[in-house]
This record gives sequence, C-alpha cells and structure tokens, in this order.
Amino acid sequence: MLSAYLVDPVAQKITIVEYRGYKDICKYIGAELFDSARFSRNNQDCVYVDDEGLKKRDQSYFMIGEYPAPLAGKGLVLGCDHMGETISPNTTIDDLDIRWVSL
Repeated sequence: MLSAYLVDPVAQKITIVEYRGYKDICKYIGAELFDSARFSRNNQDCVYVDDEGLKKRDQSYFMIGEYPAPLAGKGLVLGCDHMGETISPNTTIDDLDIRWVSL
C-alpha cells in the first residue's frame, strides 16, 4: 500500500492518506475528472487536482512548489518512479512547499 498527501485548502492542512489506485484520486479530491501538475524539477512528484475545479463556486486555492499558478480545490500528492509507475511521494510532508491562496 502506498501513502499520499491530501492537501485541503479549506482546512489549510495536509494529511497522509493511503493510496490503493487511481480511483482513490477521485475519492480524495472529490472529483469525477482529474489532472496532474508537476511541482518540482528535483523529483517526479506531482499533485492531482479536480480538472473542473476552476468552474466550481466558492473554491479554495493553494500553490505548491515551483508550479506557477494557484490550484483549485483539494490536491493529492503522489510520486512516480523511473518506469512511470505511481509510488509514494519522494518529497517528505515536512518539505512540501504549500502556500494557501486567497483570490
């Protein structure tokens, strides 16, 4: 079983959650469709967000690492190995660079 980080901009907290497969992405972020954003040049970690998050009302936002734009709604951080397989994040939860954004 893998671990992932759930970024919740409403509660402004990050928690460690269990990841069993891609269906967990939708469950954790509350979305039917998702997209990913790579936020570090140093490793293969990325954050998955609601692909339709910008269309939703009363949304909360966060910024992560080197990614240049705010992201809408909850995010799920996972890693990727050299073969493209999903792994637990390479970034530690303490080193995760999250900034809460008010728009």
